Amino acid sequence: MEAYEIHSRIGDGMGAANALEGLGNIYRAQARYQDAERAFVEAREIYSRIGGTLGLGNIYRGMGKLYSEQRRYEDGERSYREAIAVYDSADDGGSKARTLMTLAQLYQAQKYYVEAEKAISEALILFISLADDAGQAGASLLLSQIFKSQSKHDKEAEALVQAADALSRIGRDVPQAVTLDLLGDAYFMESKYAEAEEAYRLAQTIFSRTGETHRSGVELGSLGVLYLHQSRHAEAAECFAQARVAFATVGDTNSEAKTLDGLMEAYFGQSKFTELRLACADARKLYERMGVPISERCAQVVEILRGLE
Repeated sequence: MEAYEIHSRIGDGMGAANALEGLGNIYRAQARYQDAERAFVEAREIYSRIGGTLGLGNIYRGMGKLYSEQRRYEDGERSYREAIAVYDSADDGGSKARTLMTLAQLYQAQKYYVEAEKAISEALILFISLADDAGQAGASLLLSQIFKSQSKHDKEAEALVQAADALSRIGRDVPQAVTLDLLGDAYFMESKYAEAEEAYRLAQTIFSRTGETHRSGVELGSLGVLYLHQSRHAEAAECFAQARVAFATVGDTNSEAKTLDGLMEAYFGQSKFTELRLACADARKLYERMGVPISERCAQVVEILRGLE
């Protein structure tokens, strides 16, 4: 507020508007929505009076976010549309694309998937034309979420491929691996097992290379589940065993115990009862250490082993 008063006293309209915009963003972050709206409205009036085109666009976008957070979706949509029109007139493709993304998120929150898809697709086209790989990755990821919400897993996978490629071009290794993990899930849902395996393997390789031990373990577990689903028990056992080591390394006892459930199923599928007995014993020790009951899978194995005695 002090900065606004100083700029106002010396007749610096642009400085005053900028200060009010910053103040509005602070109030919004503090959930002081009425104060934020008052600051934005006053800043909007100043920008309109002095011709601060980009500032005006930013105010409209800020108001759109403010209204969206309050679920005032009609007001939010109207503000985003105003911002898009301003950025369009200023030939600011980047700001227009980012605003289209927030508009798509507003539609997504209301489950207006057709409108969301249209907005984010327009944003994606703009990011591609601007050679903005980071923007393209973000838009593609949002588009994949919209498709996933509609169980359109084939289109979800296509969007995730685009996102992973864009992230690879800008050297964002960990986000790329996270995206590849999502891609593996999408392929799994489509029963495209070879493609899912490749995606999980690529993700695991990146996580391992970047020192993300826990995430590497998660990918190995996903591979184990994938192999179990195809009755590839030996490969499943190998992956679960490696995942267990990863989780033990980072001290995640809960994930280690859950991984042993998968390992027990893989051993049972191969009739490896000695290994099954050892895995079950290790799992029971972990559950005892955590002070929780053994898992349903572990309990089933206990009964099976008793029947074999």
